[in-house]
Amino acid sequence: MENASNALIIAGGVLIGVLILSLAVYLFADFGSTSAEINKKTQEQQLVQFNSKFTTYESTEKKWTVYDVVTVAGYARENNKYYTDGESDGLVDNTYFENNYKITVRFESINGTTDNLQDYNTDYYNNAIQDDQKNVTELPKYSCNITYHDNGRVKLLVFKK
Repeated sequence: MENASNALIIAGGVLIGVLILSLAVYLFADFGSTSAEINKKTQEQQLVQFNSKFTTYESTEKKWTVYDVVTVAGYARENNKYYTDGESDGLVDNTYFENNYKITVRFESINGTTDNLQDYNTDYYNNAIQDDQKNVTELPKYSCNITYHDNGRVKLLVFKK
């Protein structure tokens, strides 16, 4: 009888140990998924915050002046400077890759040419502004269309008259 009693105590101890291990595994898995969700939400917030500088200009209505275009080009230029250290569009090891952080701002001027404004300096901006101001009493207005990279970041802004 004494052996049966010891066997029941041992069996109960093993059962409690298995329950504790099961609880530990469950909690580990649950905390891991919670952490992944928090990380995902943080990344989404960062993406929305980054894109907000540019998406405010998205409109089919012609309501942006050349000064707004220059402002966006400045944002894009700073972004491209930050993300192009050692990484750019091009051919590497016979494979074409795209920099998923590069932003291009295009602008159709009065003469119909399209330029990548983020690549130019302040003198070019001043010339573009002067070209658009010639013989007009009111600044022309532009609409803006935006396309996105696969990672959800803004890729291209095209301002049209």
